[in-house]
Amino acid sequence: MSVNAAQTGGDAEKNIQEQEVDVEKNNYDANVADEEPEYINAHQSVGLAVIEQQTIIPTTGARKVTTKKEYWAYVLWFVLGQGVGVGNYGSAVQQALLNQAFPSGFVEWGGRYLPLNSMILDLTGILFAVQVVCLVLIGPYADYGNWRPYILQFFTFILCATTLGFAGLKNGSDWQVANFLYILGSVALNVANSFYFAIFPGLVRDLPKMIESEQAVLNGTRRPEEHARLDMLERSKLYNITNIVSSAICLVLLGMATGVAYKIGTATQEQLDLGYRVLVGTFGAVNVICCIPWFVYEQYRPGQQLPKNTNFLSAGPKQLWQAAKYAKGLKQSIIYLVAFFILQDVLGTAGTVVGILQNKTINFSTMGFSGLTLILYLGGGGGTIIANWIQQRWKISVKTMLIIGVVFQLLPLVWGMIGNWTTKVGFHHTWEFWANSCYNVTGGFWGSYSIIMITEVVPAPKMYLFMALFNCVGKTSAFIGPFIGSAIIARAGGNTNAAYYFLLPFALVGFGALLMINTDQAKIDNALFLEAESQDLYEHTAQMEKDIPVVQVAPMIVH
Repeated sequence: MSVNAAQTGGDAEKNIQEQEVDVEKNNYDANVADEEPEYINAHQSVGLAVIEQQTIIPTTGARKVTTKKEYWAYVLWFVLGQGVGVGNYGSAVQQALLNQAFPSGFVEWGGRYLPLNSMILDLTGILFAVQVVCLVLIGPYADYGNWRPYILQFFTFILCATTLGFAGLKNGSDWQVANFLYILGSVALNVANSFYFAIFPGLVRDLPKMIESEQAVLNGTRRPEEHARLDMLERSKLYNITNIVSSAICLVLLGMATGVAYKIGTATQEQLDLGYRVLVGTFGAVNVICCIPWFVYEQYRPGQQLPKNTNFLSAGPKQLWQAAKYAKGLKQSIIYLVAFFILQDVLGTAGTVVGILQNKTINFSTMGFSGLTLILYLGGGGGTIIANWIQQRWKISVKTMLIIGVVFQLLPLVWGMIGNWTTKVGFHHTWEFWANSCYNVTGGFWGSYSIIMITEVVPAPKMYLFMALFNCVGKTSAFIGPFIGSAIIARAGGNTNAAYYFLLPFALVGFGALLMINTDQAKIDNALFLEAESQDLYEHTAQMEKDIPVVQVAPMIVH
């Protein structure tokens, strides 16, 4: 057979297949035309549940489209949220001054003599308790009206001021001031982060592409589940970008810090003190620079309207009562709240324990500390890039990414546990802390997706309330963990590794709770919860359930 003949035969076969496709499609269209239109609602469709959450509660103004400047200014703010100033260098200054003031390693604290490490864990518990009080007082009110931006502005100011304040501490006699600045700065950091995280789901849902996708679903030209997947991926993308960009900036700054520490020297205590003052002051100035664009370009988005016969003071308690009243319907949110409570407790306390062991092992060297922190951020940023690429490439769910992250985080706990039985490994040597900093490449999975997961399981218009709630639970657990760890260390005669006897088993319980969560059911539950609130507090009836037709898409025919 000639090439032309074969080609002619192939074209004929292709034409026959195309005719068959047209016949099947025409038959499908005819059947659809003869049928009554079908309708689905947010009780049946995850995608419609996602959309309904945005519209069912009345707001104080019109929707505002997210701009590129606003998007990237939001990303830049998170350089502060990484906590390099107060969280890393500030805590290192505090520990260094305490060791100068109490060279014996013991301090009179609470009417008894305790190891310094136990007192530091007690202080960590105190600051977490103060954070809980702040979040409980502010969180229930933050979803109403247009005042939410001022919350972040206020705590950002406190954070920048305390970071710069560390630059004025000179020797061990300033240890009480260091404790005060550490507690105040850490409270500001964590409360600011809580309300910062509450912003990004709204930014994503107001992106032009998301508004277009939402409208296509409402017009019946796009499947709701496609919109839900796009929403999930875009939320993950923005939060991951904030981590990647802020880690990259911190990486550059930490590289500079290592050079500054080397130039100043680390041979004497005076050089160490000067190095820390210069570095923490530098990071304080950088924090100021990075927060300004967000406060310039942020659009003041509308919050919820106050319910009928409700003033601002009574709105918070009423919202809490509404959440408690229908808590049974938010089963998935509650399960994740339990998992989050446990895992935040374990991993937060584990980070403090590793930090204590690390600073003691490297003798509070500014150069060593800067190098370790640099590698830590390099790994964290690189890990987030990898995690985001994997998720976006294969469209993996947030829950699956989080499970991977928790598995990675369990391994250092096992390593620390081994340190109770041998000094060969188990965070007793400098090389282990360098290895641990490198291992932070896996931290991007947990660090990002533990927060993104909250936005998967809580009602969208209640993001500030639930972010505050999750942060309260996380901080409550985080002061329980340090207190328990402190008691275990004290009973073990100052053996810091003994804390892992508590941390590892507790982490496994949290991991088991995480496996039980169904994020699709959570979105439908959230829509039902908001429908009930709309009817109870606003006397509105949900219309979404009878306005959205099933998307009539012809089936794909493959030969």
